[in-house]
Amino acid sequence: MLALHAADPDSATDILEVETLMSGLLGLHTGLAGAASLSHLANGGKRVRAKLGLHAAHSLGLRKGAAVAIGAASELLHNASLVHDDIQDGSQIRRGAATMWMDHGRDVAICSGDLMISASFGALASAPGAFLPEVLARMHHRVSEVIHGQIADLTAKDEAGDLLARYRQIAAGKSAPLIALPLELALIMAGLGDHVPKAEQAATAFAIGYQAADDIEDVSEDVANGGVNIVALLEAGMSREAAISAARSLVIESYRLASERALSLPSGCGEMLSAIANECARQAQRIVTPA
Repeated sequence: MLALHAADPDSATDILEVETLMSGLLGLHTGLAGAASLSHLANGGKRVRAKLGLHAAHSLGLRKGAAVAIGAASELLHNASLVHDDIQDGSQIRRGAATMWMDHGRDVAICSGDLMISASFGALASAPGAFLPEVLARMHHRVSEVIHGQIADLTAKDEAGDLLARYRQIAAGKSAPLIALPLELALIMAGLGDHVPKAEQAATAFAIGYQAADDIEDVSEDVANGGVNIVALLEAGMSREAAISAARSLVIESYRLASERALSLPSGCGEMLSAIANECARQAQRIVTPA
């Protein structure tokens, strides 16, 4: 998979405060779910969504407490989705270590993922304000979209219809909501909720590019496992080489659009997402065609 990095213009102190808030919320009670969740976070991760939230919040002039709350809420939701995805996909390795369900069993992993979702809403309680109801509503909306996107992906191969036409919808549904969320929460807290559709457009384009790039690298594995893969779908009407070329073009164009939309957001709050999209596009141009 293409590496996803975020240049960090914010201080290390801000990230440390995000980590402290997440750990405090997950460790409120002793027990397996809390311990497993803390262990999962300790295994690493680039904290891209937290950094996107911090950058957007600072760019829009929000107070540090609000920025940290946005970063923690976004990162907790993302990690909850990873835990649940690993269970459903049967993935055994995450970040170079055993996945949570492999270490602690499915039941504990399910409950730990649920705990992280609950903690994400708790994180926002540390930054109350006039826009909190709208923020919480947006959080729920994005969580529900991730759930629907995951179900669409899991059931796609069993449903009749044009899978190619549904690919963009599935790719966007799985990833876009939690890429957009940190930007959206910052915009809403800053009283700029009318710009949320632009953040959504940027994240949707980014998610499609990211999924298609991943598909190019994983085409053989996905085909063997019966998964939905853009190269395999395109290959139905062209050669493997031509399908990969077409998929690469989709990747680059999607990242270009994501960068453009992100830069249209106010006060430069989308500049980090734009920079990430541009770097991913450069990586996509260097993808080696799988054997």
